Amino acid sequence: MKEKTFIIGAALCSAFFCFILIFCRTAPSFKIWQNYTVFYTERGVSEDTVLDLFSREGVAGVLSLRHTRFPPLPALTPVQYMNGFAKFSYEDLQNLFFSDKNGNYRLYYVPQEAAGTAVSALKNADFKWGTDARGKRPYTVPAAVFLLFICFTLFAKNKGFFSAVFFPFVLYTFSVPFYHSASFVCPFGFALFIIQKSWRRKNFFKKALMHPLVVSSAFLLSLSAAVSGVRPLLLFCAAVCASAASVYVLFKLEGFRCAKAVFNPVFIIPAALIDTRDILRVRFALIPALCIALFTVSFFISGFYGASGGKTGRTAGVSGGLSGGISDAYFPAPIKKTVKKDFSLFSYNAVNAVDIENRLPDLIDFIGAFWFTETYPFRKLDSLKGGNPSIGDRVTYSDYKREGGRLNEVSVNVAVFDEAYIRRITELAYRNAFLGSGGAEALLSRQKGFMRTGYVRVHGAQNGTAALIFTLCAFIYILVLLIGLSKYRFLFSNRGADR
Repeated sequence: MKEKTFIIGAALCSAFFCFILIFCRTAPSFKIWQNYTVFYTERGVSEDTVLDLFSREGVAGVLSLRHTRFPPLPALTPVQYMNGFAKFSYEDLQNLFFSDKNGNYRLYYVPQEAAGTAVSALKNADFKWGTDARGKRPYTVPAAVFLLFICFTLFAKNKGFFSAVFFPFVLYTFSVPFYHSASFVCPFGFALFIIQKSWRRKNFFKKALMHPLVVSSAFLLSLSAAVSGVRPLLLFCAAVCASAASVYVLFKLEGFRCAKAVFNPVFIIPAALIDTRDILRVRFALIPALCIALFTVSFFISGFYGASGGKTGRTAGVSGGLSGGISDAYFPAPIKKTVKKDFSLFSYNAVNAVDIENRLPDLIDFIGAFWFTETYPFRKLDSLKGGNPSIGDRVTYSDYKREGGRLNEVSVNVAVFDEAYIRRITELAYRNAFLGSGGAEALLSRQKGFMRTGYVRVHGAQNGTAALIFTLCAFIYILVLLIGLSKYRFLFSNRGADR
């Protein structure tokens, strides 16, 4: 009774993890900014037209070129200083984040929670548009792996074992349809197809865990899942757990069946001595090789994440982004190596000490601009120096206070540049983000922390170096396997001819 309870529990666990793989899938997508999705249109499309479409669908909080200028310029600020806070002019601070580097596209930052509604608002528009976060889901990935699963199941001697152990990984490719992950699922399926012939033989699990194809493909598959992110790694663990629970249930059920059967064959030959030369052949290895070749070609055609489409007139959506040339566009983006985890004084100092060639303005520059405009009327003429303020800077002016019958001169603080000041300006920019009246400072205030920003090539950001390396590694892996099997077959046939 206790053993049956374990079997039922294992079956439920397997079903639960398969449920997770089906309903907790992740779609490949590329996002530039935290909390925002970038929508873009061609430069000639009226900003009023786009914002009106968003407004009709109730999309609020969109950051666009039409916004309340930040920081607000005081009335006493003379014209000659409006364009020279520090490294960037006032117009730079306002405008650079709302177009690409070459000025071909106009950018809109839509709150992440409203991205789906924004897509619905633009889907029937009569102009071209695109977004950085809606990737074209590559259904060819799970479809190709499923066909591999069907082929190997048909040729497998122990179909129940192969199906039980490999099917969760088919669901894994449906849940995480990344080319590099699926490229290692295919050779892993081939390895399982090889060892399935030894199922129920003595020391089967020992042989399976020591088989070079199983070990190498499993290691590379787990490594590819790890570099894909936390969520893909957790889904991979769910696939492993579902597979292990399924094998346990199958092992116990076959034990019950054998105990009740009138006649059972005795498997004399142990797993280590089972001849697998009939299935360890080039023709079977070609199945995963074709899948990996498909994934490799697809990777170079569409990129790791895929690109979203827009509209061309009233025709159907165009895959690949705007005008076919969006892959050559450069969008404002965080420079990842400079991103800090918060808006503390420590992070401010760390980022402020780093300068990047050809960088764009960031939140530190906006804070410096605010400091300049807020303190300008009270500055001395010799203190109108360029550059952002330093921690501890203080601006004061003299006032007079009557004490009895005398007027005494007193020093009044206009502002002190410290952590409290930085926090106040950051919170002000953050409020602008939710009011939808802010500009780039609102976008930057909703990131993880202080950072430097610059132009990033859209296509280059989509491809992903790690994904490219792993996809090519999978291709080389299966190619080496095919060459090894071909040489093995050639040598074996020559020995047979000599005899």
